[in-house]
Amino acid sequence: MQVGFILYICYPNNSKPMELTKENLEYIIFVAREYCYPNKQQLKDCDTIRDAGDMAESAATSTFRQRYPLLIEEYKDAYERYTSNADIQETLNAYKLNPDKFWLLFLFIADFTNSCFSYSTKIEPTFRELLQDIADTIYNDDDVNITISSEKKSISSSSPLLLTLFAHSCSELINKTDPLMESAYYEVAKVTEEKVRTRKTKFFVELFRYFLYNHTDITTEQPSRMSFIGKFLYLSKIVKDKEFYYTGYRLTSITPETPVTKFLIKRYGTIIWRDKEYIKEPEDVGKDIADTIKKCQNYSPISTSNYFCAPF
Repeated sequence: MQVGFILYICYPNNSKPMELTKENLEYIIFVAREYCYPNKQQLKDCDTIRDAGDMAESAATSTFRQRYPLLIEEYKDAYERYTSNADIQETLNAYKLNPDKFWLLFLFIADFTNSCFSYSTKIEPTFRELLQDIADTIYNDDDVNITISSEKKSISSSSPLLLTLFAHSCSELINKTDPLMESAYYEVAKVTEEKVRTRKTKFFVELFRYFLYNHTDITTEQPSRMSFIGKFLYLSKIVKDKEFYYTGYRLTSITPETPVTKFLIKRYGTIIWRDKEYIKEPEDVGKDIADTIKKCQNYSPISTSNYFCAPF
């Protein structure tokens, strides 16, 4: 007997839950078949490419279903903004896109991007295993040397006496019952958020651009696709310090009152953002995004995402 289950989207004020069926994952599948296998450039045969696409679809949708309950909680506030933002909803309508499917696409792209640029950990063998390997190398191999180096100097020796004494010391430590010997040194890769933010931004933008340019019948340049993507960069928190990506406005303070602020208020009006009034001065979001990512040549993932299918 086969037992199946269906996940539902349970949003506030949504009277008709949406099943995570293949039809409703349509937008995700379209992007996954292009991006969720890491060595597409090596595939020459059409059948192989098609098989890889099938594997990518399977891996991505399976991972997304597993991740979905966590994502829905993580982006709960973002969903409220998504549904309440008139510009987003009007743009979806202009692009003839399904709002529910597009929200799922956003969750997928945000999670996929973050998983490709996550912090990684390098773990070495236990101290006992490492010492055993050192002792075995000294006892069994020829032409062995010991090297100790720092930023300022490096000391190396192949003295048989030193090697013998060092191997003997390793053997004594190996035989100790100290629990410390079962510990392992680990090093968290020093990848700061700022260092990968531009790469994450470009990767995120590419996935959305691929979808918007290849899965829609947009015949005009307005609304701007890049400005539209900017709203989701902000909702995903990949971009945190540029609120104008979401609002579309510079959010210049109306105080202190000066001839310049008076002129700008008269020209553009004002907008309320987070219970505070700002000048409603338009900002070119698309240009800012383009300027941010244009110098980023290498935006390949730094970590292996579960959304990737196994390489061929």
